[in-house]
Amino acid sequence: MRVISWNVNSLRAREPLLEKLVLTEKPDILCLQELKIFDKDYVESFFNKFSLKTLSETQKSYNGVCISCKEDINLKEIPLKKLNLIQARNNTIILEDLKLVIINCYFPNGNPIDTEKFINKIEWMKTLFKEIKSLKDDYEILLTGDFNVIPDDEDAYDIKKYKNDALAQPQSRKEFNKLINLDLIDVFKTIPKKQSYTFFDYKTYKFGKDEGIRIDFFLLSPFIKSKILKLKVLKEYRGNILKKILKRVGVKSLNQLLTDIGLGRKTSTIVAERFYDGLQIRKDKTNVSKSFELKNNKIDGLTVTYARCCMPIEGDSIVAHLDTERGIVIHHAKCQEVAPFKQDKDRYIPSFWSKNTRKQIRSCHIKVLSESGPGVLADIASTFTKSDINIISVVSKSAGSKLTEFSFDIEIYNLEELKKIMQKVRAMKIVSSCVREINESKKK
Repeated sequence: MRVISWNVNSLRAREPLLEKLVLTEKPDILCLQELKIFDKDYVESFFNKFSLKTLSETQKSYNGVCISCKEDINLKEIPLKKLNLIQARNNTIILEDLKLVIINCYFPNGNPIDTEKFINKIEWMKTLFKEIKSLKDDYEILLTGDFNVIPDDEDAYDIKKYKNDALAQPQSRKEFNKLINLDLIDVFKTIPKKQSYTFFDYKTYKFGKDEGIRIDFFLLSPFIKSKILKLKVLKEYRGNILKKILKRVGVKSLNQLLTDIGLGRKTSTIVAERFYDGLQIRKDKTNVSKSFELKNNKIDGLTVTYARCCMPIEGDSIVAHLDTERGIVIHHAKCQEVAPFKQDKDRYIPSFWSKNTRKQIRSCHIKVLSESGPGVLADIASTFTKSDINIISVVSKSAGSKLTEFSFDIEIYNLEELKKIMQKVRAMKIVSSCVREINESKKK
């Protein structure tokens, strides 16, 4: 039998991950905490899709717990009403065939410690102790859930941060140890601490640093403990999703992301797109990534920079690169600098020029191959000047005994204007070819 416990912190928000967990791990019994949903029918119908029957205790917006089991498991619910008097915090079932009681709990947090919330936390834990004590003589015990208790200093990466937190107060630890003294075994206690952490501060992305705390537990009767074949903290269903999303956005933590948005380095719309895709929130699974409009040097109100490597001009096919230092950088779609990475859809987003953007001069690099001889450069240059095209610079080099290659940097408004001037240059009798070059600046 496989039993999994998880504080999902909102059933609706975790539906894609829950679906993955159920299909991949195939639990016989699944205990969830913090459903944050009032509709019991919704909870039951979600798990019915996976042939799991569900018992739940719910309340609006907060708390809520449920136990989902395979349909062939014979169980009976025990309503421990005193644990749910004020808030939905407990499910308890009996598997009569095994003489086993499974108790799923979401313990009160208890913060701040100088308020009634902490008093209620301790009283709730005392009530739980009495309930388990009354059951343990007749049944084996499996107690699981989010305990909101750090039993020992070693169960936190940095216990100093919890000095004034209800999770690490002596009274909280005392009540936890009373449960242990009911001859229950903390089965994950022997696992190396960094591997056994179950909660991480998502705001500063502590998951990626393995800087967490251990507040979720399985406390088992000795007989049940003796039957364990495998123990594992399934971290792949928690922080990896956030880690991937933050990587897609180009930051290392949520704090950095919020700072970048505040300083104008990131646009909230693009960030939202990344979170929608990463969390699989979209109803339409076939929905493709949104293309972003580039208008007056801005995407979604955020000023962009233009890549020097490829010198994109209005009318080019373009791609926007989410650069960790420079913000949004616009590249030509054929830029060789980004070609190896364009498959990384997380950092390169489709973009297009707005039809209503104001005209702006940009630099462009073209190469002209012509006959060699006196006055050739002047003739080609005059073709540009007659079309009101400014030449920034030009470099020439021999391309054989009778040919010269000229590399021009010119100022141009858009792709249409560039095509026209290139046609005029190609029409010159002395010119063999005129091509635009991307990623190959002239050599001085």
